[in-house]
Amino acid sequence: MPPNRQHRSAISDDLKHQICEWSEANKNKKHHEVAQFFNEKNPNVKIDRSTVSKILKEKDKWKAVVSAEVSNKTFRHREAKFPSLDHTMSLWVENAIAGGVTLTDLLIKEKARVFAQAFNIQESELVFSNGWLEKFKKRNNIQRYRAHGEAGSAPLESLAEERMKLHRLLGQFTLDRIYNIDETGLFYQMPPNQTLSTKPILGQKKDKTRITVLLGANVTGTDKLTPWVIGNAKRPRPFSRINLERLPVHYRANPKAWMNSTIFEEVLRHIDRNFRAQNKKILLLVDNAPSHIDPQQANPNPDSDNIDDDGSTGAGSRSQRRSRGRPDNNASGREVTQLNLTHVEVAFLPPNTTSHLQPLDAGVIKSFKAHYNRNYCRHILKPFEEGKDINKEKVNIKEAVDYLADAWENVSGDTIFNCWVKTGILPSTTDNDIADATQVQQAILNEDVADTNQIIEDLEIPTEDVLNENDIIKLIREEMNEENDNSDDSEDEPVLVSLDDATKSLQTWVTFFEQQEIDEFKNEDGHVFKKYLKTVHKLKMQTKKQAQITSFFS
Repeated sequence: MPPNRQHRSAISDDLKHQICEWSEANKNKKHHEVAQFFNEKNPNVKIDRSTVSKILKEKDKWKAVVSAEVSNKTFRHREAKFPSLDHTMSLWVENAIAGGVTLTDLLIKEKARVFAQAFNIQESELVFSNGWLEKFKKRNNIQRYRAHGEAGSAPLESLAEERMKLHRLLGQFTLDRIYNIDETGLFYQMPPNQTLSTKPILGQKKDKTRITVLLGANVTGTDKLTPWVIGNAKRPRPFSRINLERLPVHYRANPKAWMNSTIFEEVLRHIDRNFRAQNKKILLLVDNAPSHIDPQQANPNPDSDNIDDDGSTGAGSRSQRRSRGRPDNNASGREVTQLNLTHVEVAFLPPNTTSHLQPLDAGVIKSFKAHYNRNYCRHILKPFEEGKDINKEKVNIKEAVDYLADAWENVSGDTIFNCWVKTGILPSTTDNDIADATQVQQAILNEDVADTNQIIEDLEIPTEDVLNENDIIKLIREEMNEENDNSDDSEDEPVLVSLDDATKSLQTWVTFFEQQEIDEFKNEDGHVFKKYLKTVHKLKMQTKKQAQITSFFS
């Protein structure tokens, strides 16, 4: 008799979501117990332990799925036959749109043929038929939109009207539930561009090693979101022995260290998940950058004008297209669906108005960079006082992350609130309020940068850019190369701290703590260090037991 074949069961996205949620709520349950629970609950589905393990490896993805009719019926996600080509074309479409190119079906097909040759894909392997084109557009949510007006212009005369639209939109939320996020570039290793001296001196070449930092905060400044940092290496040398989950930021990477739609989608999902846990619904203002995807990507009537009659969506607006005559795009090279955000409403600011209407651009980012520059000053002073060459003691990416996290923590709530008022987009804001906020914010900023205005020029550092054909091909090839982490060989790996060293350091700190008499050393803080001292002792005991067992087999 032939052996019984194991039949595969189709598991919907919604069921995968339930598995992840239940497993997280029952952390003491093993994977086979999770499988048993859902097999009993769903007798028509056969789920084994390995299936549960695979689902939980991508728990963030499945937890982001919102229970709905469409997710109940979604079972399989088909990937492109040639992911590298699909990713390349997605990135090219995004750049073409950002460059103002009018895209047509024929133009997409012709460009795909060019890129196929670059990746040595033969015509016999892939035919660029209408079927291929429709699947590509569906995966990347590329639709036909009618162009309306002059999307590239935003005259100052329209700012008053745009502010009124934003007043109506923001008036539907309390101030603590209105947020803004924005990216900024940071040359984290750039030395001072000016110096004080008794005579002229020769300059030095500027180090433009860069990262992209995404910041976010609410109107009141009472909730500053954890920064996102985008570098050019998935795991730089200084991170080689670091648990990335322990960093004070969310770290991601791509060869250009730029924001892209894949990372931005992850940011939106993370923010939504965070506020869902708090049962707090918010409004999120973002600018019109090409990488900023619209979470409500499925448009029921793509050939129609997307501006609502009430005018509230003229500001880029809630759940609608963020610019006129421009389709949405995604450079992830995979199927795109609606994000189904439950606790975040995304509103896009009008094109070319961010310098006037975006709160983080009104002084928050400048204050953040001033605090970072101060940390940079302290960094270069230390090796100088130790007699080292400060030109060789560069800030590495781990230090930069710590410095920028500290800088963001030191941006005051008053600074953030004043910047929101300064834009004039808050409801019931008068001209006097704007003038007062501008004056106060300038005074705060002058104080922030007083000691650091000679450090780094306030340059306009791009966080994304339009790429040419060669740049796109190079970028995709670098991403395909898993061995190439693009790390800087000059950055040393951190020394792995041994359990003995950790025990000695913690014991020394606990003893020092117990000897202090000033109020800043609180007893409850001392218990934290004693807790970790016990944890390290346990780890040492476990290591010794394992060594004793294995010694019998040596």
